[in-house]
Amino acid sequence: MFKKIVFPTDITPFSESAFGTAAELARSHGASLHILYVLPDLGYGMVSQYVPEDIAEKIERDARAQLHAYIAAHDMRGLTYEVALRTGIIYEQIVDYAQQLGADLIVLAGHNRSTLGRFVLGSNAERVVRHAHCAVMVLRPVTL
Repeated sequence: MFKKIVFPTDITPFSESAFGTAAELARSHGASLHILYVLPDLGYGMVSQYVPEDIAEKIERDARAQLHAYIAAHDMRGLTYEVALRTGIIYEQIVDYAQQLGADLIVLAGHNRSTLGRFVLGSNAERVVRHAHCAVMVLRPVTL
């Protein structure tokens, strides 16, 4: 049923249970798993004037190292996977990546936010659901 599954992660414990689901779906369907990490774009607006010029390269280097450590910490046996790093508005990059890839499914964690926070800001998960061209599975984080 699924051939290409996108798993956007922020490399936090919130996304951990969603990774397990995405990996299991990829294994059971023989799908490729595409792990995506999106960095916010610091090069626009007022933010850019307060950030050192070389910070973008440092952030990208650190993000790549975190991604490789994240992959190394998981059982990737039986998975065909790719890792991608993008910069920009998070939900737009997720939707764009999935569309360019021709993904069948996006599996992501929905972070717990207050009702007011969702109303005023919206969440990336809600925006991905609204704009994605494919199926989206949003998993609530497991609370202990």
